[in-house]
Amino acid sequence: MTDKLILKKDHLTPFLRKLNKKYRLIGPRTNRHGDTLFSPIDTVDSLSFDLDRQPQNSLKQFMFPQSEILFTYTVATPDKYEFKHTTNTLEPTVYFGVRSCDLSAILYMDVSFLQNTTDPHYLARRKNSVLIGLNCNNPFPNCFCNATKSG
Repeated sequence: MTDKLILKKDHLTPFLRKLNKKYRLIGPRTNRHGDTLFSPIDTVDSLSFDLDRQPQNSLKQFMFPQSEILFTYTVATPDKYEFKHTTNTLEPTVYFGVRSCDLSAILYMDVSFLQNTTDPHYLARRKNSVLIGLNCNNPFPNCFCNATKSG
């Protein structure tokens, strides 16, 4: 899950266009108010490439949806319940523009949710995810990347 590849900047847009045809693409986009947010991307042209700071939201809302069905149950008799674990159908997703501090945070989540006791829902989401990092050109002294030694 941690293969690392380097892509030259002039190959980036054509590469993302190909990915966007096959995968759901999440990346930084600047809205009409000038705020940069991670959001679903319909066209690669709407991506914000030259960012001088982190998007204002994190990938958490995509990696951990606010609600999801984990199991269902039926009442067979008044004192007997039948539980059935669900497997949600997940769309393969490419996360573009992930900063090194967020990549480190995801690796910490992998330790929490994939070691010892594996969370099957988190595992399914990670298996359907491709993370494409974007370096910070000017990291701030107080940024999280300094704490994770990833910047």
